[in-house]
Amino acid sequence: MIALVLSVFSTCVVSMELFNPFVTTKALWLRACVALALPFYVHLLLVNPALRPNLKNPLTLAVITYVFWAVLSAVFGVNRIRSFWGNYERMGGAYHLIHLTLLYFYLLLIARAKGERVVRRLLLLLVWIAALSSLYGIFVALGMPPWVPDNGMPRVSSLFGNPGFFASFLILPMALTLLFWHEAKTTTQRIVYFTLFASQLTGIVISGTRAVLLGVVAAALLAGIALIVTRYDSFSRHTGIALLSAMVVCILGIFVGHRFSNELLLMRFANMQDDATRIRVIEWRTAWQGYRERPLLGTGLENYYIVADKYFDKNMYKYGNTNITLRADKPHNNLLEALVTMGLGGVLLYLGVLGTAGLAFWKAFRANVISWTGCVILASGIVAYEIQDLFWFDTPAASVTFYTYLGLASCLWTKIGRQPLKQQNSARTGILGTGVLALTALACVYCVFVTDGMTAVVLRNLNRALNTRNVHLAKAYFDKAAESEFLYDRGELRTRYVDFVGQLSGEDKDQADLGLTKATIDDAIAVSDQVTRQGTPEPRVWLGLAYLYLEGSRLQNAPPDPRAYAAVQKAIALAPNQIEPLLMLAHYDALDKRPDQALAISEDIVRTVPEYPLARWRLALMYRDLHRDELAIQTATEALRLGYRFQPSELAWLINCYADRQDYKKVAELYEKAVRVAPADFHLYASLAATYDKLGERENAIAAAQKALLLNPSLEPYVKRFIALPATRSASSGQ
Repeated sequence: MIALVLSVFSTCVVSMELFNPFVTTKALWLRACVALALPFYVHLLLVNPALRPNLKNPLTLAVITYVFWAVLSAVFGVNRIRSFWGNYERMGGAYHLIHLTLLYFYLLLIARAKGERVVRRLLLLLVWIAALSSLYGIFVALGMPPWVPDNGMPRVSSLFGNPGFFASFLILPMALTLLFWHEAKTTTQRIVYFTLFASQLTGIVISGTRAVLLGVVAAALLAGIALIVTRYDSFSRHTGIALLSAMVVCILGIFVGHRFSNELLLMRFANMQDDATRIRVIEWRTAWQGYRERPLLGTGLENYYIVADKYFDKNMYKYGNTNITLRADKPHNNLLEALVTMGLGGVLLYLGVLGTAGLAFWKAFRANVISWTGCVILASGIVAYEIQDLFWFDTPAASVTFYTYLGLASCLWTKIGRQPLKQQNSARTGILGTGVLALTALACVYCVFVTDGMTAVVLRNLNRALNTRNVHLAKAYFDKAAESEFLYDRGELRTRYVDFVGQLSGEDKDQADLGLTKATIDDAIAVSDQVTRQGTPEPRVWLGLAYLYLEGSRLQNAPPDPRAYAAVQKAIALAPNQIEPLLMLAHYDALDKRPDQALAISEDIVRTVPEYPLARWRLALMYRDLHRDELAIQTATEALRLGYRFQPSELAWLINCYADRQDYKKVAELYEKAVRVAPADFHLYASLAATYDKLGERENAIAAAQKALLLNPSLEPYVKRFIALPATRSASSGQ
């Protein structure tokens, strides 16, 4: 029971000490709790055969078959390591699914041993966690300083790091809250449960997650119709009318209210034709193409990226202004993802799990275990969850609620939640049983130490490497992570290593530690090579390798390393429709003293994807290096207009071009863009102040100078002198 309680708490735990804390913390917590409880579970099964799961239960059979098929698809998948262990970004894979399945069986055992009251308390705990998480999110939305970073504002993420993760977690606890409200015996209880439900619903609204809201509204409409049409009793009819009325008011409020309000969340809910929606549709077409290549077992869990790269659609570039495509590891449709990664068998088995769960609610109603209203509420929870899953994917927190919900359905099916089993004399385990129990205990402790403990250490070192400003200390943390004896996601380490190389390479040459940079490049190449040997790598692995080889050549003042060219060609082979490998090829040709060939590739890329700002920016740089300044300026300006996401340092050459032409209005516009990207950089505000001064805009110049002073108080004498000087003289003062 303690393990189940702790497992439920995994949905809300967060440790900012770990990399990707809102996902990894929850997954590791759950895995540790489930694994450490396994010896006790085995012991209870050995000493009391009556507690063993009923394999005649269709839902239990469906759950077992589904996890077996998932493991099978992982074994025969394209990248077995990733299929089984998952990665640090999602923490999925067959290994995590096995733990969720064990959680389901633990709930069945507790229900059989302790009865309905204990199961009800566990479900109530889940309801309260969801409500309190929502309440915390509401306070953050009202202006309370968050306890953990919430970068999605004005969309609220609560304790989940992503508004979508937060909202998807709330769906099934909301259904349970409504069930408890329906079964409440007193007015006070009804008020409490209604308050909890209102808090959870508000949490979904402030998350701004359209898929979840769509699922909730659609399920409520279907539930309302079912309750009204069937007419089992007056209470169900009144409940149905209330649900339909509430949903109609909700829909009208969204689609009428947004016309009279600039509220971002209202406008987001009302707009279903934005770029994100169009990208989803493109991803779904890509997923369908990939499924036809491996229709039976699929590519293996967590291997959707292979399909996304191979069958990439260039129309994606119309809606993404960064290399979003190289990180497409989910089609944002759970059924399509199951189809691609586990084949047709995986989808049919998953639908079988859902169907038998719904049938369990129906059988419980027919057996008078629950009322018709309770049956509709529980079935509506599944409907809402699956509708949002058509636009989303499962997360560690939401998966816990889903398998807990399946456990409830299974308890209702066998009608074992109504009364506890009678006490029986414990059977002796015998020598064989004792040996099995001892081996299970040792294996579980070792498993937790290796798979969870060592993973936590790697994640901590990786997180510290990314959050320290001391580059030598960061390198030491990267080394510790790379030296771990259990490191299944070297791809994530490789990505962060490459980013770190970019950080070191971007430092001022006079202050940079070239020895550290060279050592980091060598280590990053070693990690990347390990990734390529582990399984089928993503194109970005080969592009990262190409970048590392080229950086190594640059530091040694040598011609470009031919291995960079080979890596680019492998990226092109894996992602033939993507532009990023071609951009790297153009960069390689430019460094290899073949400017005409590099320019031809860059111009062809822009003709192919004219809406892609990154391609235009790279072409602008090519024009700049060839001293074709006018074309460089025009192309860079167009890239910025299309929404190129730049770092302020990237604008320096363009600013200098306009400054040489004394076009200070354009210079000011560029500095304004730069300060929006880096609002804490006082140098940018100082330069902006000088530019406004050249334009004679003294008020704007003084405001920018004061902002620089606010960021760096040591500038006080310079700012005072700047403010005191006339506009024509302050520019020449250099401040």
